[in-house]
Amino acid sequence: MEGSNYAVSSLFEGAITAGNGCEYSRECAPGLRCGDGHTCEPLPEEDEACEVNDGCAAGLVCLVTTGTCVTARAVGDPCDWGLDVPCPDAHHTLTCDEETDLCVAQYEDGAACVSHNNCRTQTCGEDGLCVPDEPLPSVGEQFCQIDGE
Repeated sequence: MEGSNYAVSSLFEGAITAGNGCEYSRECAPGLRCGDGHTCEPLPEEDEACEVNDGCAAGLVCLVTTGTCVTARAVGDPCDWGLDVPCPDAHHTLTCDEETDLCVAQYEDGAACVSHNNCRTQTCGEDGLCVPDEPLPSVGEQFCQIDGE
């Protein structure tokens, strides 16, 4: 911990190794998390319990609905209908193309959809098309009213 190099590098990547004390997972070296005993331990493997904030071992993602690590999918991988989310990925940007049964990038605005998960905006309209994001109101629109308008 001597000198400023440690302080700067610790802002970007944890340095505490497995079995040593920690308070937060970000303090642990890559591939480790801060466990219940406040020591750095390996990230959970497939089918092990996980917490979304800590993640899972390489190539896995934490499935929010079950709290377990599952194999991350990529574009072109087969959909896994045994999961609540058939194409889990680290950035939540995949959906299942039901015609090909393969994982694809979520659809853009105006594309045909059958569920909210199909759309980049997470909104499949009643007309079966992905709905664009609603623009956020300006600060003035949120908090101010102009007399007479």
